[in-house]
Parts: sequence; structure tokens; C-alpha cells
Amino acid sequence: MKLTSRKRKTLYALTIIAIIVLPLYGFFGHTVKGQSLVMYTALGWGAPVSTRVSCATQTNKLVDEKFLLPLDFDKVSKNALREFWHFSYYKECLFHAGYTSGGDSVPASTIEDRKYTNHFAGIEFTVPDNTALVADNILDVDYDSRLYRSEISTDSGTIFISTYNEHNDFITHDDVMNKLEHLSTTDGNVIEKESLMFEDNLKVARMAQDDDMSGFVFITPESHVIHLFGPSSSGQTLSAMISTLKLR
Repeated sequence: MKLTSRKRKTLYALTIIAIIVLPLYGFFGHTVKGQSLVMYTALGWGAPVSTRVSCATQTNKLVDEKFLLPLDFDKVSKNALREFWHFSYYKECLFHAGYTSGGDSVPASTIEDRKYTNHFAGIEFTVPDNTALVADNILDVDYDSRLYRSEISTDSGTIFISTYNEHNDFITHDDVMNKLEHLSTTDGNVIEKESLMFEDNLKVARMAQDDDMSGFVFITPESHVIHLFGPSSSGQTLSAMISTLKLR
């Protein structure tokens, strides 16, 4: 039977789709069973395909390694855990490649003309001379899938900037004041806290801990929870930073 021009074009298009889709389905589908395949397709849509495929490969490997451990869970719990790990590790890989789970690019933080700018957190403040960027929004989902950790070094000590992009326990400033002990990323206990008001009606909690750490906590308009802290030796430096804080 002779194919018409339209049928030939349709057959050609279906062949191309099969060449592209079937290997991808085989690649993703052998471990993720449907739901995670949808996740891989949907998350990071704005990132390059090569980045997403690389992250999916890395994610599959990490999840497979997790399931080599003795996990004392029933099948339903294991499936839920598998989906959580796929989502978390894929999000982590995309972020380290410079993209959010929504596919938006993440600009690197900068220190220029004594101004520290963290584009992801949406904050900037003045820093002393000789300040250097040590770590920039590091995401470790095995530690906390909501927490992005940054560090800057100053002459008075290392300053830590912890950014929670979401935190259901901290929605308002009252939540911050009432639950500070649940936020600390150190082993210290909160021994002192005070509520402060800054420009643009920004409410900030000042806190001190019994492990020689102190700092400030506030919530941005985008609902990021920011914890800016360091050793007591950097107290004056921290106070100067928070006094120049601007939300972006």
C-alpha cells in the first residue's frame, strides 16, 4: 500500500517521538515507577535538559544506595520514603547546579564594595573590610531539606546565614519569639531573647545561647526565615550588619 504524503509525515513524527521518549522512559522508569517520572518531568522545567538528566541520574543512584541499607518499614512506608528521597535529592542537585525546583536560575551571592548580597534569601547588608564569602546557600537534604546555609568570614569570626525557604512553625514574628529554641542549627540552648523593630516595620528577634553563639532571626516578606548568627566575639559585627539590613 502506498503511503500518502500526510501519512508519511505522521509516521516520521511518531518515529522521532518514540526514539526520544522510549529511552527516557526506560531510563527514568526502571526505578521511579510513574509518580517520580512525573516529578522529573515537572520539576526544574527551566533548567537545561542535560542538567535535569544528570540530576535524575545522580538521584536514582543515591536513592538506590539508600535502599541497600536495612530499612525496617512496610511496603507503603518504603514507597513513601522512596518518593521523598527522589524529590529531595533531585531538588538538591538542581539547586547546586544553579536552579530552583521551579526551574528559576539562582544567582550567586556576592560581596562588593563592603556589601553582602544574598539574592536567594533576598537580603543585603554592609560588612567589614576583609570579609570573604566561605559558603553560599548550601543545601543538604539529609540534614534539613528546608535549610540553605551560608558563611562569611570576618576579622571577628565566622558569621553564619541560615535561610529556611519554608518553615511551617515560623509564620509570624510571634512564632519566632515563642519557638526560637526549635530553630537553632547549633547545640546551644536559648538563654536570652529580645524583640526589636527596624526600618520598614521589620521585626527582628535578638537571641543568645549558652554555647557562646548569638544573633538575629527575622522573616522576610517572601516568608523566608533568616537566622544570622556567630560567636560572641562577633557581637559588634553582627549588630552593625543587622543595622544596615535591607530586604531585596
